[in-house]
Amino acid sequence: MKKKIIITGIILGVLILAFVLSSCTNNDKSYSSEIVNISTTYGSSITTTYGSSVTINSSLADGSGIAACLIEEGKFLVIYSSFSSGGSIRGCIVTPSGDKSFTVSGDVELVSGVYFGDGSSAPDIVKVDDGKFIIAGKVYDSAWKSYAYAISVSGDTISIGAKYEFYAGETRGAHLAKIDTDKAVLGYQYASTYYGRVLSVSGTTVSGGSEVSLGYTGGKAGGVARLEDNKVLFIYNANSATSFERRVGNISETTITLAGSATDMAADMWLRPRVFYIQDNKVGVIGYDNSQHWEVMILTSSGDTVTEGSWTELLNSSSYQDYPGGNGVGTDKFIVAVSDWDTNGKADTGNISTRTITFEGNSSIENFSRAYVSNGDQYRTLIVGREHTSDRFLGYIAEYKTPPSTATGAFFQFFQ
Repeated sequence: MKKKIIITGIILGVLILAFVLSSCTNNDKSYSSEIVNISTTYGSSITTTYGSSVTINSSLADGSGIAACLIEEGKFLVIYSSFSSGGSIRGCIVTPSGDKSFTVSGDVELVSGVYFGDGSSAPDIVKVDDGKFIIAGKVYDSAWKSYAYAISVSGDTISIGAKYEFYAGETRGAHLAKIDTDKAVLGYQYASTYYGRVLSVSGTTVSGGSEVSLGYTGGKAGGVARLEDNKVLFIYNANSATSFERRVGNISETTITLAGSATDMAADMWLRPRVFYIQDNKVGVIGYDNSQHWEVMILTSSGDTVTEGSWTELLNSSSYQDYPGGNGVGTDKFIVAVSDWDTNGKADTGNISTRTITFEGNSSIENFSRAYVSNGDQYRTLIVGREHTSDRFLGYIAEYKTPPSTATGAFFQFFQ
């Protein structure tokens, strides 16, 4: 008599090809197996759509800086702060729900008596390993200082380690780029010069290597993004803040060695570059030019050689001059956002062919003091900011691929 055992396995987001496995013999018994049924539902690429704004917190008067980072698929970490009642740094978990909305859980005060700056002084955050993050930026702690913290997430529980002071004073333009599972490179500006430093995290402790000076920023800051293992790209204002310069940094343990000499980038760009990782050997930068255009460029790398694409206009406006955000959200795809502080902001998705950008068409968002774009999962990302008119922390889900509506299943049949 032929005996059958039916085993059902659920496999998410994976294409399964039906096939028949050849018979095998074990202990004088012959067994065969085959996939006998397949049920698949796939998320398809779409033109990016945005949900309505959702309140993260509206009860804190005098809100300040905010940043967000993907924890895992369908789950984001948000860190924000307020300077009311002596100041506080808080954290919460954002979980996307239906119709491009989200829920907020696990909201907790992490540090009391201090708060992050906002705008160009707002913090940046990066995930270095599962459940392990670094956040860094300008912090008010009796006076303006510059701190980094290690943050860990387990379920909906958020915890923070002791502060690491990376500069004993006020900095601007803090940007972080992951290097490996316990290190990131921090870029920051003070005294009109842009600097880089490796931050290491062990448990809940952050430590730093020696800082390296990159060049003059004219007070307009800069940014840094990962190129590949142990290699980053710095971009910062130069030449009396009328253009951008770029330079590759090579990382060995906690030491940054700058490659070659600084290279002037094409076109006159003068305001607050935001540099963002898209995929290994491909990064983007957004900046504001002397003709009052927000523009984006894609750069690719091979070793220490970097190749620039062309500047592509995102928005032509004299109003939108404040603090851009940007992040890669999948292979050859990114989202950028800008704000004008007083009226509203704009977000858009760029699709890349080599180094050529095609924008999908911008969407309005709130008048954030700085729009922060998180890295995303394969379906969606989170845009957050402080809407300063009513002093609310808000977020948007941006969806660029349709999440599966049903689980993907495959039925495996084994028989003797």
